[in-house]
Amino acid sequence: MEFEWDQTKNEHNVDKHRISFQDAILVFNDPGRLELDTTRPEYGEQRSKVIGNLGPFVITVIFTTRGDRKRIISARRARKDERRAYDQGMARP
Repeated sequence: MEFEWDQTKNEHNVDKHRISFQDAILVFNDPGRLELDTTRPEYGEQRSKVIGNLGPFVITVIFTTRGDRKRIISARRARKDERRAYDQGMARP
């Protein structure tokens, strides 16, 4: 799996959320990750979010797929509802 992102956006994300996109892509290695479609008409493209474990935290990464690459849009610590959905998904057999 290949990833790409805008470096300026990555720097803003680090300033705002303290998570670099380089670290955020590790969430795709979490076997219990939860992927959801988050597309809205105003986006003009299909977007998804992946919720997964990154060290001691559960994070949410927003991305779009362009060809065979995933383009990272943002990354932050998961909200309570996202954490709950992730935890419930992990409880499934």
